[in-house]
Amino acid sequence: MVWFFWPTLVLAIAATLVANFLYYRFGALRAVQKAREESERILKEAQKDADNRRREAELEARDRLETIETSFDESTRNTRREMESKNRKLDEREKNLDRKASLLGQKLQDVENLKEEGIRNHAESEARKKDLEQQLHDGKARLEHNARLSSAEARQELLRMMETDARQEAVQSRKRILEEAREKADEEARRILATSMQRVPAHEISDNLTCVIPLPNEEMKGRIIGKEGRNIRSIEMNTGVDVIVDETPGAIVLSTFDPVRRELARISVEKLIEDGRIHPARIEEVTSKVRSEFEQNIQEDGEAAAFELALPHVHPKLIRLIGTLKYHGRVGQNLLDHSMEVAFLGQVLALELKADSEIVKRAALLHEIGHVAGPIGNSPPLLQSAEIAARYNEPEAVVHALRSLGGDVDPKNIEAVLLKVADDASLVRPGAQKGKVATQVTRLRRIEEIANSFNGVRAAYAVRAGKELRVIVESQSLSDADVSWLSKKIAARITSDQVCTGHVRISVIRETRAVDFAL
Repeated sequence: MVWFFWPTLVLAIAATLVANFLYYRFGALRAVQKAREESERILKEAQKDADNRRREAELEARDRLETIETSFDESTRNTRREMESKNRKLDEREKNLDRKASLLGQKLQDVENLKEEGIRNHAESEARKKDLEQQLHDGKARLEHNARLSSAEARQELLRMMETDARQEAVQSRKRILEEAREKADEEARRILATSMQRVPAHEISDNLTCVIPLPNEEMKGRIIGKEGRNIRSIEMNTGVDVIVDETPGAIVLSTFDPVRRELARISVEKLIEDGRIHPARIEEVTSKVRSEFEQNIQEDGEAAAFELALPHVHPKLIRLIGTLKYHGRVGQNLLDHSMEVAFLGQVLALELKADSEIVKRAALLHEIGHVAGPIGNSPPLLQSAEIAARYNEPEAVVHALRSLGGDVDPKNIEAVLLKVADDASLVRPGAQKGKVATQVTRLRRIEEIANSFNGVRAAYAVRAGKELRVIVESQSLSDADVSWLSKKIAARITSDQVCTGHVRISVIRETRAVDFAL
């Protein structure tokens, strides 16, 4: 059994080795076959990809070639157009040069003609000169023979006669020249003024001391009056105006000579009507808020006016006074509109006469601020405007123009004269001479100034067309006993200054408030 086992084992091992060899052999052949097929596939894909890229490259090259051709054609057309334009310009220049050459030749011919004429005139002058010398010599001889004078004496007599004739001719020429210059100056001044006034439109307004506020319903009248009239009294005390509630349906009237207070009251009452909550605390809150917003609006109006006239570096205090002019009027004109009108008119005049237009514009814009700045001594408003301008470092030429306009000094430069001319031209327009209202407003302002001059007075309002003066005092400064004496002192001062033409009721109001909080 042993001898049979070993040959069998050897055969089995050999068979296994042969089988393994054949397996790996066929596997290797299959791997080689797969690798060959894979390589052929890759080669085909690479060939296909190369063909695609070649076609894309050809298309891209074709597109690029078309783009280059298009760009080249466009560039060629542009170059052609430029060349044609340059050729046209060259042709025009050549024509111009030909014309200039022709004109130059003509001028040269004219010069030659003038030269020849000058030579002829010179010859004629020499001949005339010789003739005159001969006549003079003959005249001297005749004069010496007839007058029996020596040559020196005759010369002196002739010179005296010639001097007398020359003086008479000089006087006549001077008179004629002065008359012609005066006529031309008057004509030129009228032309400049007419041209300037046509360029500046005039604004015509009417003085108004009241404004009407429409109401949404009749019930609102009762709410404005309030219980026992407390609301209407609060409105009048906080705004300083008369609130007139009469039988006029759907409206109330606000009356005061001060346009700023009237505008404040109008805005406050309209806001209260719109809000619907009307009671003393709310009235005080709304009027305080409106007063703050109104101050901002005044500042913006002043800045807008300075910007419209292109005036830089105007002091903020002056800007506020300029904005306040919008709410004041005088002799039928709104002061801001009048100042702007004078500035525009003065600018046109300055440009016509080659003067400094900025000086004229600054002086024109500031010449009415003395009417709204409050009293400064006893100076007229125009001189107050000059003092205020000097206080806020306006140029000396501006201050001088304002003083000249006020009559304090004589004008020393053309800008001061132009300011006066522009102001007069603005004032002579239709509707600019309504002095009665201005006089009444001045009187009422004087009454308020007298009341405000006393210590302890917080505010004073002339109401009822000047028939009543309401004076609000500080409760910490004056007692109830002082209030009675204060009313008598104010009445005595108004009587002594003779600023009223009838009875004025002096109402001094002292109010004490106590506020506390419950926790």
